[in-house]
Amino acid sequence: MTIFVDAKAPASGTRGALGRNGLSRGAAVSSVAEAQEIARAIGGRDVTVRLAPGTYAPIDWSYAPKGGHITITSESGGPAAEDASIASVINCELDGIADYGVKLTSADAGVTISGLTIESCRNGGIKASGTLDVWVENNLIRYIGSKHVDGTGNEGFGGVHLLNSGRAHIEGNRFYYLENTGSPGGVHGVYAANNSDGMIVRDNNFGYISGDPIRVRNGTDAGLVDHNRFWKTGYIAVFSDWRFGSEICSRGNVFADNVVGNTTYANRRFNVDPTPNGVVPSVRKWGHDAVKPENLGGCSPAPIEFGGGNSYTSTRPW
Repeated sequence: MTIFVDAKAPASGTRGALGRNGLSRGAAVSSVAEAQEIARAIGGRDVTVRLAPGTYAPIDWSYAPKGGHITITSESGGPAAEDASIASVINCELDGIADYGVKLTSADAGVTISGLTIESCRNGGIKASGTLDVWVENNLIRYIGSKHVDGTGNEGFGGVHLLNSGRAHIEGNRFYYLENTGSPGGVHGVYAANNSDGMIVRDNNFGYISGDPIRVRNGTDAGLVDHNRFWKTGYIAVFSDWRFGSEICSRGNVFADNVVGNTTYANRRFNVDPTPNGVVPSVRKWGHDAVKPENLGGCSPAPIEFGGGNSYTSTRPW
């Protein structure tokens, strides 16, 4: 089933909204929250929510028909538009919460988020908690973190933030201007934690990110990061593994066929490999607790492997 949403449609509860069921373009509802309630009431198993060009409040999606799939996408179904007048934009500041643009807790159904612009969020773009088979495709995720949104003690975490969410597929997205002021190393393009195993991060642009653009944490295993482009990103690494307290090292993550700008966000030059084991920016690095020389390393086998085909550039690769 397809449910149509248009920010310009009459708001729920108003006289103009009477008779609108979202099941055709002409009967579009005004919010994704309304679309979720329609899907829940009908009991749709495979649901596509199409957003007309416009600006929308953050999405909190929990409807999860067992074995089904939910797709939330732009009306065109194509990549996020550069032209704001024809883009489907999720703007965190629209409702004053300003934490994540999309929150997913749909444990029994796969979810696709595609073709959306997600912007001006304090903590992150998309957060998936306990969700399997998350597909994040062709989105523009930008202006995340305390540099862009007044967090007052709250910092950004990730353009895509996975918690115990396996088999994520993140492809064809643009992650730009993910920046913290108080904790610049704390924000990432993709941040996968707590056994978020088997993710694929492919063919994305990562630019102007004050923390490491890819980070895995606490036993997040068997990820593949390939054919991406990185420019002016990274605090200590392009791809890092981190752990705190009793958390465990990740294993079997591969970095292959990527194009990497040769300096960090702060214009420090990257080393290709993690030796010497000081706080020297390296393409891959792992450690625990505070970023100090004595805390780096300490995992066997190495959490991140080079798969070959990586190249380095002094000019922006897109």
